[in-house]
Order: sequence, then C-alpha cells, then structure tokens
Amino acid sequence: MRNLARLRGPASTLSTSSTLTVRTAAAASSASSSHPFSASKTHVWQQQKQTSFKTQRRCLSSSSVQAKRIETDLVYPRKIIVAPHRESIVDPDYVPAVRADGLEEVGGLASWWEDPDHWGQSKQYVGFGPTEKVLDPVLLAVLVRRAVIEAVVMRRFAPNIMRPEGLLAVTRGQQELLDTVEVPLVAAEDGSVTLEENGDWRKVWTRLSKVKQESDEVKKGAAPQPELTPDEAKTLVQKWGSEWKSLKLLDPVVKFYAAKRIQRLTGHIIPDGKLLGIETITSLIAYLAKPPKARKLFEEIETTGVVANLPNVTVSPRRVTPVDKDISVGRWKVMKKELEKRQLPVLGTEGHQKKITAIFSQSRATSQNADEFPDEQSWQTAQLKTALDTAQQAWLDGSHESLAVIAEETANAARNRESELLLLFSHRNPWLILRAHGAQKASWRLPIGESGLLDWVLTSVIAAQGLDLHLKKQLLRLIGNACAECDENKARVVESGKLETTIVSLLDDNDTLLPFALSVIYNICVENEKAQSQICEAGLSKKLVDIVSGPRLAQCQASLRIIIQMLEQLVSQDAEPKIASLSTPALLLGLATSPTQDLELEDFTGLCTVALAYLTYEPFQVALLETDSFGVLSQATYDSQSRFDIDDADADVVEQLKQKLIAWLNTPASHSHLQTAACLTLGNLSRSDEASLALANLVRDPLISILARAVPTPPFSQDLSSRPPPQLLHAVLSFLKNLAIPTANKPSLGSALLSPPESAILPRLWLATTAQPQIQFAAVSLTRLLLVNQIDAVRNICTPLPLSTSAKDGELPGYTTRSDGAAQSPLHILMDVAFRADTDPTKMEAARALCAVIRVLHSPSEDTILPAPWQWDAPTETTADTTAPARARFYAAHATPIAKTLETLLAHKKFATLRSEALFVLALMGRSVDSGRIAVRVLEPVETCRRLAEAVTGREVTDDEAAVGGAVTEIGEDGIGEENKDKGAGSSPAADTGLLDGLGLEPQQTNVKQTAGMAKIDRENGLVLVAEILRSFSDDLSPSRRKLFEQMLSDGSELILDERKQSK
Repeated sequence: MRNLARLRGPASTLSTSSTLTVRTAAAASSASSSHPFSASKTHVWQQQKQTSFKTQRRCLSSSSVQAKRIETDLVYPRKIIVAPHRESIVDPDYVPAVRADGLEEVGGLASWWEDPDHWGQSKQYVGFGPTEKVLDPVLLAVLVRRAVIEAVVMRRFAPNIMRPEGLLAVTRGQQELLDTVEVPLVAAEDGSVTLEENGDWRKVWTRLSKVKQESDEVKKGAAPQPELTPDEAKTLVQKWGSEWKSLKLLDPVVKFYAAKRIQRLTGHIIPDGKLLGIETITSLIAYLAKPPKARKLFEEIETTGVVANLPNVTVSPRRVTPVDKDISVGRWKVMKKELEKRQLPVLGTEGHQKKITAIFSQSRATSQNADEFPDEQSWQTAQLKTALDTAQQAWLDGSHESLAVIAEETANAARNRESELLLLFSHRNPWLILRAHGAQKASWRLPIGESGLLDWVLTSVIAAQGLDLHLKKQLLRLIGNACAECDENKARVVESGKLETTIVSLLDDNDTLLPFALSVIYNICVENEKAQSQICEAGLSKKLVDIVSGPRLAQCQASLRIIIQMLEQLVSQDAEPKIASLSTPALLLGLATSPTQDLELEDFTGLCTVALAYLTYEPFQVALLETDSFGVLSQATYDSQSRFDIDDADADVVEQLKQKLIAWLNTPASHSHLQTAACLTLGNLSRSDEASLALANLVRDPLISILARAVPTPPFSQDLSSRPPPQLLHAVLSFLKNLAIPTANKPSLGSALLSPPESAILPRLWLATTAQPQIQFAAVSLTRLLLVNQIDAVRNICTPLPLSTSAKDGELPGYTTRSDGAAQSPLHILMDVAFRADTDPTKMEAARALCAVIRVLHSPSEDTILPAPWQWDAPTETTADTTAPARARFYAAHATPIAKTLETLLAHKKFATLRSEALFVLALMGRSVDSGRIAVRVLEPVETCRRLAEAVTGREVTDDEAAVGGAVTEIGEDGIGEENKDKGAGSSPAADTGLLDGLGLEPQQTNVKQTAGMAKIDRENGLVLVAEILRSFSDDLSPSRRKLFEQMLSDGSELILDERKQSK
C-alpha cells in the first residue's frame, strides 16, 4: 500500500467522493511493527459526538474564520483535523499501524445528505394521507360515504375556511366513523346529495369541530386509522342499499372537500380534471376502485426485502451502467479527469459528432438522393437494396469490430431519413435492431420485401447454424414487423416455405424466443388462409397446446392471448381434426379452470371457446369421455358463472358508450376500423329482444348505408375506395342478424334490404360475395330471418324481375327461362346462388329461407301474398275461369329449383332439425294441387324417399325398398300438370286414406328446443304428406312406388294408434 497523501487546504476543498480511514485505539494497541500507515502523516476524521434534537453546530468556512452560530437540527460534516507526525509523538506506548484491519471507514461527502440520520426531525416529510392506499371496493364505499357526509356538512358550516385540511386531517376512532356513516343521505330538490335531519348536521359538525382540541394530532398528521374489516364494511353497504350511490355531486365545493377527505382516509389523490367529470357518488367510487398500476420489479424487491440479507447483492431502480460501476469503486473521478485533459467526450459524443461522422463519409457518399426517385417508397426500396449489398458482404467477411462502430453511428443517425438504413452487418447485428424498429413504421414494411431484404433473411440467415440468441430475436422481430398488415410480405414468407420448416421450428428452440416466434407466426397467419393451412399441416396446434399445458407457459404468459387466437384460426381448418391431439379440449379446459392461473375473463372465455370448437368433432368428444376428462368441462361451466364478478355498469355510462358507438357508425368511410368496432360491440349488446328493439331505429340507416356502399349501383360512379372492407361487411351483417330476430324489427329491415326487388341490397350481396363464403353465408342467413312470417318480405322476394339479360342501372339481371317471356324472381337467384355455393351452411340457410317462403305462401291469407305479375290468362283443368291462382303460376315458374332445394334439405344427414323442417313444408305443399306435384318430385330420388320412410315407420329402409321407380307428372308452363304418358303396368284409383282421416292429423311445425317429441311430429307430418300424395296423385305414381307409400301409410297409422293408446 502507498502512503495516503497529505491534505493541503481547508475542509471545503475535499473531494465529495473521498473515503478516509481513522486508526482506532484497539488497532494501535495491537500493532507490533512500524509501517508507512503513520498516523502522523495521515489526515483523519475526528468523530464528534452527535447531540440530541436541535444541537448547536459550527459551520466551517474556506477562510477558517469564525462563523456565526445558528441553531439547527441538521448534522453537518465533521471538522477536519490534522494528526501529528509520528516523529513528534512522545507517547511511549504509541505503535504505528501496519495493516488496515481495525481502522474505521467513515465515508466521504458524496452521499452525506442521503443519510436520513443527518436530517433533523423538523426536516422529515410527513404525508397528509396514508402511505398505503385503500384498494378494497367495499371499504372504499364506506369511506367515500363518510367523506361525502363530512364534505356536505363543511360546505354548510365552514364554506369559506381557508385551510380545510386542518379539519380533514383528523380521522379518530372506529366509533366516530360508524356514527358518521350511519347518517342518512337523501336527494335535494335538484337531485344533489344532502342530509335528511337538522340534528344530523349538528352532530357531524360537532365531531369535526373537535379539531381545536386535537391540535397535536393534526400537526403530527398521524392520527390512528379506524380499523374496519372488509366483512364489516360489506355488512354496512348491504344495509344502506344502492340508492344513495345515485345521488349527484353538483356543488364543486362539496366535491373539493370530499376529495381532500378521501385523500386523508384512503390515500387516493383525485386530479382536478377527473374531479370535474365526476357527477355522482357511483362514478366517484368507480374511479377510486380502479386497480392500481402494477409495481415495478425493483419496488417489489425493495418492499419485500428478499435480497436484503444476501451478501454482494444489490438491486438498482435502473440499468447499472459502466459509469455507475466506476463511480462505486472510485475510478470515475480519475477517468473523467483524464478524458477532459485529452479533450475527449466524457459521456456520449457531446460536441464531437462531426469528427466521428467523418469516419463514415465514404459509406455515406454511396447513398442516393431522395429527389431522384418518383416517390418515397421507391427511394426506400433503393436504400434497402444498397443496405442489403453491404449487409451481405459484411455477413461473409465477419468484420465484427469495425462494423459495430458503424452500427452505433447508423443507429444514432436513424432518426432522420438521410442516414436511415445506410449500412447493415452481422455478429452483434445492430442493423437488425435498426431494421426491426424501422419496420414498425408502416411505410417501410413493403420496401423491406421489395428490396429482397426479407427474402435474404429468410433463405440465408434465419436458418443458419450457430446464431446467437440476440441475433435470432432481432431476425424474428424483423420478419414479424415486416409482415404486420402487409399481405405482400406475408405471401413472400408463405411462398418461401420457411414458415413451416424454420419459423415454426423455432418454437422448440430456447424458451426466450417463444414470445418472438409466436408473434411472428401470428402476424403472418392472421387473415391469410394459405399461411393458416401451412401451420395446420405443420402440427402447430400440438406445439401450442404443449406450451400452454406445461412449464414453458411461464416464459410466454403475455402471449397467451395470441396463442388462443391462433388456435381459433387452426380449429377452422378442414385438416385440423385429423392432425390435432385428441387431448386438446381437455388440456385447454384444464388451463382455463386451473386455480394457479389468474386468468382474465377474455382469456378464460377464449380458452373455453376454442375447446368447445374442438368438441364439435366426434373424435374429441369420445376422447374426452374415455379419459375421464368430463370433470374439467363441468368445472369450466361452473367457473363461467361463478368465477368472475362482473358488476352491472352504470346506466349513464352504458348510454354514453352506446351514443359514442352509434356516432362511430356515422363516421366517414375512411374510418372503417371505428365502424367495425362499433358493429361488434353493439352486436354483442343486442343479444336480447329488448336491446335489439331499442337499437334498431338508431342504427338501421347507417348500417344500410354501409351495405349499399358494398354493392354500388351501376355505372359504379361511386369511388371504389369507399367500399367497406370484408371485416366491416361481415360485422354489419352479423349485427343486422341480431336486430332481425325480434318480430317488430323485421318489417322495417325487410323493407330496406329486400325492396324494391329489382335493386334490393341483399340479392346484390348474394351475387357479389361468391368469393367470400363467410360474408355470403351471413347475407343469406339474414335473408332467412327477414322472411320468417313476413308477408311483405315474401312478396318482395317472389316478385318477378324485369325482362332483361343485362342489368339496368341499379337493377338485378333478369333470368328469362319461360317461353312467354315471364322473368323469374329474386328467390330463384337465391336458390341458384345456393346451388353454386361451396359451403354446406350457405346451402342449408338458402333452403331454410325457401321453407320460410313456403310457410307464408300456405298461410290463411295466401290469395293476397303474391303480387299481380304472377297472374296471366290460361285455361286450367279444374276451373272454367281462364285465370289460374297466382300461387300455381309461382310454383310452375320455380318448380325445378324448389324441388332441388327441398331434396337437399330432406336428404341432409347431420342435423335432424333440417329434415324435420323439410317434412313440415312438404306436408303443407302436399295439401295443395299446385304445389303437391313438386312434393312428389322431391320424393322421386332414392335418398329422399328413404328419409321419408324412416321418419314414418321409425325403422331403417333398405336400398331395395327405397329404389323403386316413380314417374311424375310434368308441370306445364301454366302450372297445371299434364298426364303422364307412362303410368306403369296398371293404374288404380286413389288409395284409401280413410284411416288417416280418422286420426285427424294436420301438418305441425317442430320446435327445435323440444327434441324429445320431434320423431312423433316427423311421423305425423310424413303421414300427412303420404296421404295427400296418394289422395291426389296416385295415378301419377308407378305401381311399386304407390305400393311403398301405401305400406308407409298403414305402418305409420298403426304406430300413431299404438302411441295414443299408451298415452291414455
């Protein structure tokens, strides 16, 4: 060790970071030999005895002049004294120290005032409110009630008090709290809060005015808080009811006093801006009950003290820099002096930016001027191509150190367009950090792909071996940001084949990469069917389920919502049921119901929704039962009702939200994201008839306007950019479907969407959305809802279209198929669209819409339903009049599409309710001659005849039984049947249906909510159909088919008689 330097000068010249040692008596007495640590050559601190409160101190000046004495309780730095030289010490027992052991370390002046002991009691901070905020909502309600009561009283008795905190600082005990909150609150004439009785005013004011007798408590600000448990508070709140919370806070003085009192009682500070917007006690409690912001990790560790006793461990509130480390060991002072001596920057570049920039002048000279390009995107692409060349060369050269300096300069200059993205390189790869941040600006995303940078990263870098973790992170960030909302770059990734082979495989890599890889896959796959198909075939669902059901979930807990959304995309893929693990629903439900997972409502709902989507497939249902996992399904059902405490929102807040969302619907077409959000939110709110009825008149016009923009009328003078995006169009149709459920809303919506028939919005949507099956399905489903029991809607959809092979302005194209030139109706277009649809749901919805039309056509007011254009003169077999019924003409024009549609519906195997609906409609049609021939035609195929026989007889019918020929009478142009020229071997009179007549059967509509009696109703409807065919069209059937129908009639009648006997 070297001798400590002798201090020259007064105490004021000491460095604030000096650390000196002083020799203790114990060390002097134990030392045995001489050493350069001589006390006579060393400056030491003389430990002075600290006095008690308000000790007199002497201040030292740089001139060593006697300073004026002041009275203070601050502890100033100690006086510096100079120890005598060891040669001048005459004490014979003095022995110089030879080691530092035993010397006391007294510290320097750098952190003198950071020591709380150096501050006097008068300088200690005393807060007005408690240090810990009250967070329990029930306790908050009790304390808010007390604050409001005392604020109202102070407003009356002390309206002009200058310092209200004097009164409000006293909290007192629990009994006074209970006495105060039990005072009733009532509404004044203007609705504002007030007290009921004069005696209550005086009692509360008396308790508040005791502050004069408790001045010491007020000064200390440390009155004991009343101890009130949450259970006691809950009992009080339940006793008071909820009417007092709706009282208004209109007086600003009352609100100010209440806010000060709340601060004292709860620790919550209400800003003036927020206080101004609070109008009721409910809104005041709601503001205070918001959960506090999560504390930082440093604050948690500091509070809990988990590392306080660990040696050599400290926790810093910010990143510890090299400068901090140098300061802690005393090096920084020397380093700073040397840097200043050489005129070098101490921190950063300071004024030396130009000197460092000169190093890169050669590289900057290669950058191109933006004025040379037609637009900014072209310039960006050119810049990225230049950067790509530099990056590729650097990747091959591996010039790490020099390129690191270039990266630092590039990152510093990346804030302006001139120097952004000039140089790229490898190793620590700051260029990847720069690109990833640059990609967050939407204008740079497309150039990343067009320049070839994205392709190079995908094909040459991301799959390379030996990449460090930091590099992989930045590569993933670059790919993910480049593909965000950029379809062109998504397509590049999909076509490269790296999504399945490289990016998905990174999920099995280091756990630190999980959040990055998940975000990248989500950005690529969202709204991209090809990408979703690729990740489905790669077995992504198995990887995701393994992650969320194992310990790796802790590494990507923040990405759980992304995982749920990707599983929602995967479950809709056709190949997913064959690829996914059969334990997927059980594992997802287990995560949702796990007591160790503190899930938010949205995450819980998402997990359950995905699990139920998988459970729609039979293999997953069987696996759930075979593995005894049904318990997690029942637990999820229980948790969905009991786990989350969702309080009803304040009516005023809900109404304000509704008005804002309705205003969003009326925003310009460029704000489609706001319109989509409004449709989704209001659509969820309209799930009840009451809500739908209240919203219908408010939102109908803007919704119709959006749909009209989706199918503009010719000659398309409308700006095509104003057409709504698919997401908005689907949200609007889904919202309208909810609104169309109540019967009272159907007429107005049907009039707006189905009339006039030649230019109606919905038929144009059927035709315009052929390439968008989900939107087409929503449009067809909305049509079905509007047709149920609605005469006007049925009349519009059945109205013949104008005669034209090409559309007029704003009209649908006519479908001329008859020799007399009569055009067909929008109903024919609907069924034609359904035949060409690729998805079964659209076909089924169109068929159900046809059933709704037929039910209305066979209602008691059938003669006034169809419009006049369905009438024309033609002789008939049954009347001398030349005018056939309009319904007969209608069926004649639509015979083929109606027969095909009902065949599809009756032969459907998956849902029994659809078959029941077809049987009911056919039973209605069979009772009328004009539509009965179509019913016979529907039953001609083997499969439909089999379904009818099974419904009537209750047993399976073999192919031989069902495959019997049946000639059907052709339907003429006038709607009247012609004689069949080939009736078979022997015709017979109409079959005997007297037994059925005795049963008194009528067509019955099935109730989908009561599946127990569905088979019985199907049998009766089938018998009505068979009986009517045998009664009216027996001669049109072949002998084998007639025999089959007669057998069905006999067997079915006996079954009904047996059922009736058993029920007695």
